[in-house]
Amino acid sequence: TEKLENSACFSRPASFARDFQKFICNWRSCNMRSLVLLAALLVAVTAQAPPHMLFKPQRYFVGTEASFSLTSYASESFSVTLKLTYEACTCGRSQVCLEEVVYDDDTKTVYPATDETNGQPAVLKVQLPSLGELESHRYYISMSSSEGHTFLNRQFVSFFGESNGHMLVKTDKPIYKPAQTVNICVVFLDASLRPHSAESTAQVVIRDSRFKQILKTTVTIPAGDGVGCMDIQLSDEPNLGTWTVGANYLIERGDNQCQFYFSSVRGSCRFKVDEFVLPRFEVEMTGPNQIQRTDNVIEGTVTGTYTFGERVDGTVRVNATLTSSSRRESIPFYDTTVPLKNGEFTFRFTDDAYKSKVLYRYDPFCVKSTILIVAEVTERGRNATQSTSLRIPLVSNPISLSFTDSPTIFRPGIDYTIKGKATQADGSPAASERVKVTATANNGRKTLLDKTVRTDANGAISQTVKLGNDINCLKFTMSPVVVEGSCDNQAVCFSPSPMYSPTNSFLQLTHVSPSAEITPNSNARVTATANNRFRVLHMMVIGQGNVLLHTSTFSTNSRNGVTAMTVDLPVTHAGVPRVKVLGVVAREDGELVADLIEIPVTCQLENQVGVSFGTGEAEPGDQVSVVTTASPNSVVVLGVIDKSLSLLADACKSVDTNNVCGLLRRLTGRSLPAGGSCSTESDSACCPAACSEPAKRAVTDIFNAAGVSLDSNMFQPRPPFVPPPPNFNIPFGRPEGDFFFDDVAARPAAPTALPLQPEAGPPLAPEPEEESELRDFFPETWIWEILRTNASGIAVHNSEVPDTITTWNAEAFAISGQTGLGISPLTALVAKKDVFVSLELPYSIIFQETVTVTPIIFNFGRRQDIDVRVSIEVDDDLELLERQVPENGLVRVSKGTGTPFNIKLKPRAIGLLPITICIRSSAPGGNGPCIDAVRKTLFIKPGCERFQITTNVYASNSSGEHCFNYELPTCVIPGSSKATISVTGDLMSPPDLTVCWCCLMAVVSRTWSGSPSMSSRGSTSWPPTSSLKSSPSRSGTTFRLGTSAS
Repeated sequence: TEKLENSACFSRPASFARDFQKFICNWRSCNMRSLVLLAALLVAVTAQAPPHMLFKPQRYFVGTEASFSLTSYASESFSVTLKLTYEACTCGRSQVCLEEVVYDDDTKTVYPATDETNGQPAVLKVQLPSLGELESHRYYISMSSSEGHTFLNRQFVSFFGESNGHMLVKTDKPIYKPAQTVNICVVFLDASLRPHSAESTAQVVIRDSRFKQILKTTVTIPAGDGVGCMDIQLSDEPNLGTWTVGANYLIERGDNQCQFYFSSVRGSCRFKVDEFVLPRFEVEMTGPNQIQRTDNVIEGTVTGTYTFGERVDGTVRVNATLTSSSRRESIPFYDTTVPLKNGEFTFRFTDDAYKSKVLYRYDPFCVKSTILIVAEVTERGRNATQSTSLRIPLVSNPISLSFTDSPTIFRPGIDYTIKGKATQADGSPAASERVKVTATANNGRKTLLDKTVRTDANGAISQTVKLGNDINCLKFTMSPVVVEGSCDNQAVCFSPSPMYSPTNSFLQLTHVSPSAEITPNSNARVTATANNRFRVLHMMVIGQGNVLLHTSTFSTNSRNGVTAMTVDLPVTHAGVPRVKVLGVVAREDGELVADLIEIPVTCQLENQVGVSFGTGEAEPGDQVSVVTTASPNSVVVLGVIDKSLSLLADACKSVDTNNVCGLLRRLTGRSLPAGGSCSTESDSACCPAACSEPAKRAVTDIFNAAGVSLDSNMFQPRPPFVPPPPNFNIPFGRPEGDFFFDDVAARPAAPTALPLQPEAGPPLAPEPEEESELRDFFPETWIWEILRTNASGIAVHNSEVPDTITTWNAEAFAISGQTGLGISPLTALVAKKDVFVSLELPYSIIFQETVTVTPIIFNFGRRQDIDVRVSIEVDDDLELLERQVPENGLVRVSKGTGTPFNIKLKPRAIGLLPITICIRSSAPGGNGPCIDAVRKTLFIKPGCERFQITTNVYASNSSGEHCFNYELPTCVIPGSSKATISVTGDLMSPPDLTVCWCCLMAVVSRTWSGSPSMSSRGSTSWPPTSSLKSSPSRSGTTFRLGTSAS
């Protein structure tokens, strides 16, 4: 025995499959006594295990708990142990593996399944290792009983792909201007959305719109937090377009002398970089979902709304075009421009307007035509525009039909329920519509159903068909009842697959809860029906790749050879977004009979997160408390941005509830193979060969689709193999994909001149005023903070409302070690004043060019018209050519609207030049207190021809410094000169070519880039000397200095 334990032949006697070959090679080192003992162990281990079913995960997820369910049909109970072990091996010419160590184990007593008192399945669980432990160990799972039976013999645990977790990337806003700071957070979670227990490092790569690598760095994610953040400042002249942030966590298993196994977790997010001006209002349009032949009048509404909630004063242009995809033509037929009334306009046109354009050529209802309506709203005075569009399809038949939630498998002898749904063109339910439903069997030789039904309030259709034992093929057809003037009669067909059993024994599960979708922490009511008597029904709830519940129920209701029972199964948040319910019956002859159904679960994450401002409105400068609620001790990332940003670009959907639920949905595994379905305009031609060679399904297909694997020594019948018929109609090529182009925000049109404001009338009685502070803080991102909730699950952030008159949108996501990831819904805070001046400037103007700016004074909070005095202050380098206000500066502003006025400016220098506008209440004796004052800067660009000088300098390994001297032309615009320097370590010298291949994947250069001002108007601050030091190099360092000017 001592020689056996110390022998290099058999360090683990239980692993005979691998070690026996090693024994043959080294048989001389082992004596006959060891061989006899090993033979005895072989007989003991390979003893026949009792009839059983062992359900195990199909995939293993790092850092989570794996569940195994064992059901025994033995005559007596026994104890079973589940072990997770690992071994550490040394590599070299001879591989030596150390003794196996138990990482985690679980022991349960297994009772016979026929024991009505204790015969519940044994569910054993083991904790899987974290990421930090994967690099040096190999893990195995074993299960054996106290009697020496082996149910699971050292199964290798593999972690690849999604098993390692999820990587999500979040930016603070969807679009940025040059020179702004991009805030980035990287979220790294395990498969169950919990943070990893060990500290991890993610590699972050940022690429611009030309796919050029801008930055490659690492972000540290603290243990138990699951999130790490960083920021990067864009240059003043970046490549405009869509940029990408990619995060990656690379897992490398092995060492320098062993084989490498690589696996990674990746995530990405996109944002835009552009020179834009924030829009201050949005346009919405409502209209019909579809146009039918009987609709004689089409009307809709266009609404313009400022981001702070008030209606827009201006004009709207509405044009409509008839488009046909088959005819490939667009015919405009409606165009009008009218003023908005209280920010709204209702358009209306008749069907003759578009029918007359195609008269005697074709019927627009029969060629897949749509009406495209485009509405463009122009703000009065400023001439800023925003637009929206609406596509309305012309449909001959008002509904479309589909088979939803119908079982993909039917069982002869058990009733089958077909479920369909009728929807309108926009996807909304079509209620009270007449639909013809037919069901035929055995290649149409037998008609089971032929009737006309009406859809319910949800557009649903449900019909039950009684099936005999001789049914081997089913075909269902739904078609809408023909209406007058229809061009087609769209029919849909569905053919479920038959279930196979050599004894014609079948089990069918049906979800009978009031709602098709259930909520977490509720019960799913499932009815099980079998065409044979059974004693024990095993029900399993499987979610996110794990067995959440395994219970056994003894049948008490059996009539005429049919057994039926109803079971309530609890579903927790671990079942989001869908659970699979598996039912299994073991017949007395050992045959397994099973069925599987999927039940959608409302996508509610366990960590419920909410954000509240405590109020819906506030004024700029007010102190507010942003309260975030989540699970106790959660890490919270809180972001509050200007609503106007969402009008320019869509936010990244990485940290989004729908995206996260999509990641969880993939963990549940694949679904059951779907039955054949098709749609055609002719009922007789629908699915002509759907039942010619039915694909039979076996119980093994049920188990494979359940999301778990079954190890069992009981009988699992398989259908006889039938070769498929040859298919000579193989399509060649593939359809062309869609192309998407990123829209670049256009610079707003130059405002037109306005007539001079008339002299104000007699002053009105002013309301008491308070002196207003200057508004000069206009961030696009107000809050981007990392917080932590207390023991009560609350995190409070106190802040001052910025000076922007807009709506602030707040979102937060939280990560907890107990409840995982949670994402809050959108919360809004409206920041506005009763009377204020709106000053919107273009992104930039050209040096020495004239520009007209149109401020607007709004009066939304006063109950009467008011008179205000306007004062304008500009920088010394900004010439005020004209202002369209009276000499005394008095302007009347009507209630509920705005009064615009123009000012004409001409810059005399480049850079950022401030403009200040103040409005004061009129007083009989002079100026009253300041109602509102706003200051913004105007960006002046050189706009002339640009030239650049580049100098390269080679530095050796020795330290030193180099001076660069340049003589600039005399015609250079003051302030337009700048210098940039880049330092590159040369790694391509011969001594460095001996590095390992993986080093080539690393960054081969370190670059510092700066742009100090060379203007004589201010001092120049160069970076410190330490910033210019290069990394060590065998061959030296190259310095490159570039100078540009206009």
